[in-house]
Amino acid sequence: MDKLEVAREAVIIYFEENISATRAIEKVKEKYLATDQSKQGTNINETIFNNIIPLQDNLNNK
Repeated sequence: MDKLEVAREAVIIYFEENISATRAIEKVKEKYLATDQSKQGTNINETIFNNIIPLQDNLNNK
């Protein structure tokens, strides 16, 4: 899952559920990181989410 896919999922959840951008990103994170984490720190999805989360402040301020 790349950054665009994460952002797209978060936007869909944000509008469908009328929740904060922060919560929408958390929901996407929960959904896609609910995989085997036996290799913690090597999960590409974890890296992508960590790069996107700082953007949530911009979404909440608009």
